[in-house]
Amino acid sequence: MAEPRTLSQFQHRLLATAALLLAFPMGPALAADDFFDYKGSAWCADCHIDKYSSWLGTGHGKMVTTCEESLARSLPLPAGHTCDDISYVIGGHGWKARYLDENGYFVTSVQDRNGNVTEGMNQWNLGTERWSDYHAGEEGKPYDCGACHTTGWKADKDPDTDGDLSDNQDGRPGIHGTFALGGVQCEACHGPGYTMEVDETTAFCATCHSREPANKVQASDGYVRHQQQYNELLTSPHSRRTCITCHNPHESGEGSLNRTCQDCHSTQASSYEGTKMQAAGVDCVDCHMPRASKSGEPISPNEADVRTHIFRIGTAAEDQDMFTEDGAFVRVDDNGKARVNVDFACKSCHGGQSTDWLMANATDFHNQEFKITGGMSGTWWAGSDRDGEGWLLDAAANAFVAAMFTYDAAGNQAWLLGVGAPEGDMVATSVEITEGPAFGSGFDPNDVVRTPWGTANFLFVSCTEGTVELQPNAEMQARGFEAMTVNLSRLTESAVSCSD
Repeated sequence: MAEPRTLSQFQHRLLATAALLLAFPMGPALAADDFFDYKGSAWCADCHIDKYSSWLGTGHGKMVTTCEESLARSLPLPAGHTCDDISYVIGGHGWKARYLDENGYFVTSVQDRNGNVTEGMNQWNLGTERWSDYHAGEEGKPYDCGACHTTGWKADKDPDTDGDLSDNQDGRPGIHGTFALGGVQCEACHGPGYTMEVDETTAFCATCHSREPANKVQASDGYVRHQQQYNELLTSPHSRRTCITCHNPHESGEGSLNRTCQDCHSTQASSYEGTKMQAAGVDCVDCHMPRASKSGEPISPNEADVRTHIFRIGTAAEDQDMFTEDGAFVRVDDNGKARVNVDFACKSCHGGQSTDWLMANATDFHNQEFKITGGMSGTWWAGSDRDGEGWLLDAAANAFVAAMFTYDAAGNQAWLLGVGAPEGDMVATSVEITEGPAFGSGFDPNDVVRTPWGTANFLFVSCTEGTVELQPNAEMQARGFEAMTVNLSRLTESAVSCSD
């Protein structure tokens, strides 16, 4: 569960600025406390109308709504209940809706027309459009998930002992905390009022899109448990990517993509073009991001309702036991990488085929898949727009060294050195910046200072084209280096064949 925010250094500086403005007002005074009051997303819309408009279509702002608001979205209510005894609705945008009673506890029983009580049938599943059980008949189940469902959540640290309802939303004892705004609004990510923080790291998204421990992917009932996009990403070939590499957080679902699979995997896309599967409308995500994760209710034994971020499909026999023996986790290999089995990847369309048939036909499906070899070695650049900057790459099937000749924020020459091991068409390198020794006969290698710089993640689509995603660490960002992605092309021909 996410912890409440504390004042950052930026916030303290902003508060100090507010104090100065109050001391020397140039117009109507603004109370210092108003700087950090939650104001609501409509306030942000005054300056950010495009982001606000797109956010309205997402599920973030609908994570916690009143009963009346949920009816406006055509969500049904549990049998025997009305808005007189439903205080809030949790979710209801893409997968499921759960309901809190007038005291803030989860509704876990329903009533028929004759007043007969039935335990369960209290969770509405949007994918299947039917009711299912959630903690059926369990009386007094409290709501304590506001850190990821609301904005400005303050948890009630001792709800069972203090007897004070002032730290329960609306004085409802079943809600173990208070919130400023329902749903995940702008200020849930950017901070209250004039804070306006921007944290684009994957770790920030992981405060809500992960489960502990982060290096394992939890499972239950034959499916991946939901809310683990970060965990899944760490076990995938894209573990060095960030969430915003592919997603715009202000957009909804698959419409949030600011980069498609084809943008990076053009060779595979070319090999797929014209196949029967493409003609039938099957997209990359249908196989590589099947609905193996369950939030609401599964659609079928091989299809849940949330797309996984594991990406890699396992076509070997040992990959088909996707979960650990006790079913509690997704299996990973010695490198911590997971694979989606062919049952999830294929059977939502090929349900009548055997697992053996699917393994045989999925193996080497992208038979033109490009792989990094010694033929990648040589000099590269990012085109005439970045003339004066370049790369020297030394590649092999199991090793990769990249030296970037560039400049720091002050215009001084800088040499970045990255080392990694290729995985197919990709390689993630850990980068150091070197400095220290003087040129000439007095050069002393002991004077070389190697300071961690961050990461450089390469993706090649051919022996002459690729991209590199540069991500400096916090220290290097403070020194003026910025994160960016650039397209690379070969500057000189290699004497080594691309197939070697």
